[in-house]
Amino acid sequence: MKETLFCHLCDEQTEFYIADETFNYPVKNEHFTIKGKRAYCEIHHEELFHKEYDRANQQTAFNLYREANGLVTVDEIKETREKYKLTQREYSHLLGFGEITISRYERGSLPTKVQSQLIEESRRPERMKKLLEENKGEINHEKAEQLLDILNGSQMEKKYEEIIFKEIRDVFQHMPTIFTGQMPFSFEKFGSMATFFADKEKPFITKLNKLMFYADFFHFRLYNSSISGATYNRLQYGPVPVRYNTLYESIPSIEMVEDGYGIKAIAIQDLEESSLTEEEAAVLKFVSERFSTMNASQIADYSHQEKCWIEVGHSEKIPYSYAGTLKFEK
Repeated sequence: MKETLFCHLCDEQTEFYIADETFNYPVKNEHFTIKGKRAYCEIHHEELFHKEYDRANQQTAFNLYREANGLVTVDEIKETREKYKLTQREYSHLLGFGEITISRYERGSLPTKVQSQLIEESRRPERMKKLLEENKGEINHEKAEQLLDILNGSQMEKKYEEIIFKEIRDVFQHMPTIFTGQMPFSFEKFGSMATFFADKEKPFITKLNKLMFYADFFHFRLYNSSISGATYNRLQYGPVPVRYNTLYESIPSIEMVEDGYGIKAIAIQDLEESSLTEEEAAVLKFVSERFSTMNASQIADYSHQEKCWIEVGHSEKIPYSYAGTLKFEK
C-alpha cells in the first residue's frame, strides 16, 4: 500500500510526491538557503508535513544557524560530556541548566548564545573545575570526586588543546587564499590582534569581530596580505571570523567575560612586542582609533554599509577582494 500524508485541502490522507528543492528556511528571525526534500499533495500540490524530511531540513538549517552564530554543535556537546564521563542530567546540573536541557541540545535543539558560550567554556578543564566547585552539590559525591580526578589528569589540558587546534586546522587548511588574504592562518597573529583590541577597550564580542575584520582587510588593502589569515563570514550583525567563539576561547592572553549586557574580551596578559610587525601594529592602532567612539551596535550598523555586506550572501565567506571597497581611508 502506498504511503499517504494528511492534506488539509483534501481534509484526508492523500498520496504525495517528493521534490528535491533549494529553499529558504527561517530560524530565529534569520533565513537560510538549504537544499532538501519536501512532500507535496498529488492533487493540490500543497506542501505536506513529512516527519523525516521536515526533521532533516530543520537540522540542516539549525546547523547553518549554529555556524553563523558561533554556537556549539551537537557533536561538541556530546564529546565534552563524554570526555568528563557525565550523564546528560549531571552535565546540565553542573552548567546550571534545567535537568533535561543537555538532553534536548544533544537531540538537536538550539542553545541560546549565552548557554552555548558556557558549554564552550566548560570544554576547558580549568573552567570545568570552577563549575564543579560552584555546583558540586548538584551531583553525588562519588561522581564529583571522579570528575575531579579526570580534571586533574596530566593529559587533560593537552588533549583539550589538541582538539581545539585540530578543529581550527580542519576549518582553514584547505581554504582558498581569496578567503584568507593570501596568508595561511596564524593562530598566534589572530591572538595578538584580539589581545591588542581587548587591551585597548574591552570590546563586546560583536565589536571585536568587526575590529578583527577591518584590521585584516585593511592590512590586505595596503600590503596585499591579511594579518592573521582568518576567514570571515557575512552574518546578520556584520562580518565575523569563522569559528570565532572557538578561537577567542583558545587565546591564553584574553578572557571572554559575560556581564549584564553581553560577552566582552578582556586582556589578562600583556601583548608581546615581537608578535606584530610595525606595519601590523600601525594598522591595528588605526582601526582601534577609527572606531573608538562606536559601540557594538554602531559598528555593526556601519559594517552594513560596506559593499561586501551588501553583495555577499548571508552566511557566505567574504573574499578579500572587497578590501579595496572599504569606506574609510587612512
